Amino acid sequence: YRRTRSFRFGARLPGTHKVLLTLHKGIPIIDNDWYAFVKGEQDRLNLLQKEGAVLFFKSAKEGGAGCVNCHKPPIFTDEKFHNIAVPQFGRGILAGGEDFGRRGVSQEDKDRYGFRTPSLLNSARTMPYGHTGAFVDLKSIIKHHIAPQSSLEAYDFSFSNNEQLKHAAKLYEKAKPLSFAALKDLQAKQKAKTSLLPANLKLSDEQIEALEAFLQSLTDPCLDDQQCLGKWIPDRRTASPDEHRLLAKFS
Repeated sequence: YRRTRSFRFGARLPGTHKVLLTLHKGIPIIDNDWYAFVKGEQDRLNLLQKEGAVLFFKSAKEGGAGCVNCHKPPIFTDEKFHNIAVPQFGRGILAGGEDFGRRGVSQEDKDRYGFRTPSLLNSARTMPYGHTGAFVDLKSIIKHHIAPQSSLEAYDFSFSNNEQLKHAAKLYEKAKPLSFAALKDLQAKQKAKTSLLPANLKLSDEQIEALEAFLQSLTDPCLDDQQCLGKWIPDRRTASPDEHRLLAKFS
């Protein structure tokens, strides 16, 4: 890692993939209740989590949420790129502040606003959500998937509830129109049946709660255990290889 970190991100370096693979193999934090459940330990999920699982895996036509369209087991991602109209802010890539996501790489309009589907493993502990970090809790990102237009119409573009962004709101004055441009693209794709995000979903608060509970079941308890997680966290007294090391805090 120390030999490769000085190169620009994205460069194809001999051995870099081996470094990353070794890193990920050394942090197998994927022991969760869902995996135990599918192996036969029926008591590892409570009733609400089981209801959430049914909603997750059922298609919209069957009365579910169709989450599995993109978040496919076992790691709960298809590793593909999709537009779900996450609020657009930040510097962007283009002069006008736009970030067309995968379109900037593929140069194909079908990829406009497409961002890679994240894994949902341990997602209950990896907030904020969306490629811009627009949503600070699971419930809000779930609601956005269900009804993107309602989510954007209600979104607080002053970021008053986002500790990381509320002081920078003036820098993102184009965030709202850029976000609705992404929504327009999504709706066009839904109409053309090229989007995997179901349109016109109607889920109750109880069903949303069930989906959230199911996502909690994908969490490895090690993440909530300082002693367990500590083996991967450097001691503050250990010399840092550079000045950029982050120090974790447990609360």
